[in-house]
Amino acid sequence: MNLKNLFRVLRILFLCLVIYYVFGRNLDTILNVIRTLPAGFIIGLLALGMLYYFIEGITYYLAFRKRNRIGLKQGFTLSMLGMFANVTTAGVGAVPLQTFYLYKQKIDAGNAAGTFLYTYVLHKLSAILLAAAFTAISLFRGSPDLSPFYPYILYGFAVGLLICVMMFAAALSSRLNQFAKKLFRKIPDRFEKQREALLQNLDLLQEEVGQALKDPQTGVLVVLADLLKFLSLCVLPAVICRKLAFPVPVFEAMAFMSLIFAISGSLPNVSGMGPIEFAFLLFYGPLIGNDDVAGLLLVYRLANYFFPFLISLVIVLFVRKKEN
Repeated sequence: MNLKNLFRVLRILFLCLVIYYVFGRNLDTILNVIRTLPAGFIIGLLALGMLYYFIEGITYYLAFRKRNRIGLKQGFTLSMLGMFANVTTAGVGAVPLQTFYLYKQKIDAGNAAGTFLYTYVLHKLSAILLAAAFTAISLFRGSPDLSPFYPYILYGFAVGLLICVMMFAAALSSRLNQFAKKLFRKIPDRFEKQREALLQNLDLLQEEVGQALKDPQTGVLVVLADLLKFLSLCVLPAVICRKLAFPVPVFEAMAFMSLIFAISGSLPNVSGMGPIEFAFLLFYGPLIGNDDVAGLLLVYRLANYFFPFLISLVIVLFVRKKEN
């Protein structure tokens, strides 16, 4: 066996390990849940879960359309590459993989990295805005009662807004930028790689925000697309609860999901897992019980996580074959 064929075999083995890592531990439970749901409902659920990634592709298309024009197909590919990297590299490889893909499309890697940082801040801001809107409507309607969750809501809003404000402030103000760099340079040498990455990201974001201020319309469009993206996922638990006859009204399920985004985005996670599970238990547990929360979360993950990962796997293989 020559070296080229050996690498092919190793790649196949690696992909098999990745598939087992994502699906293997949950396969029996997934199959049991699928058997209880009609095929048409499952197909519609999977389509609704993929809608999030299609809209995310639109946000990339909008963000890149001025300085580095890309098509909608490339935008969707970026979304799927991000999904694949979030699972297989615990989130740290998403931007490098996406940036490399754009580099192969003859797009400057530095500009691309800056745009990704800019879209990340808008993504985070949009999640907070949507959660704030649902919170305001809930307070006006008098339901659902969010008072038990106020500490978590305040934490999620505060941390999320702090990240957005600090990143934009450092990008807009030269003094704050220099001050942030001084703080980052005090990071111990054992974290040298992380320190250098933070310093580089500040410069990239400053350049990108400077360009974005000349075109505020694009920023507004990206935020609107992000809001629609998150709203599509808010519909998922509402539809699932209705189908499984869980006692959660549609608006309540959507409001809880918007708050889950705001809170989970401020908590550490591994491959997109962890904070979502905690937040699901926190909001839905008192209404439907912990056992039923597991079923709700599993069906939600099937539509938003497991199936999109399979699609991303196919797209990664296709992109790699095309680039070769």
